[in-house]
Amino acid sequence: TIDGFLSGVTTLETAPLRIQVLNGNGVAGAASAMSERLAESGFEVAGVGNADDKDYATTTILVPDGSMAGDQIVGQIGFGVVQIGTVDNGYDAVVIVGADAS
Repeated sequence: TIDGFLSGVTTLETAPLRIQVLNGNGVAGAASAMSERLAESGFEVAGVGNADDKDYATTTILVPDGSMAGDQIVGQIGFGVVQIGTVDNGYDAVVIVGADAS
């Protein structure tokens, strides 16, 4: 509500963000650990797998142009960079776990 917004209290009345989590650092279990962390924070983890590359130094959140999902995810996990790109399968964002997450 606008009153809630003005008072600093916000409520999410939308469905949780559907995200895919990919391991981009080559550390076994990194995507699973991030998935659990994001699920506990209220995100819908709709897919987990491995990224095409295993040399991501920085956790990268891929979002479609105009999306605020990346900022929400970075705000929740406390690190990472947001990149605009193509997100498949109806996901709101793809989180590629980098070496900074380990």
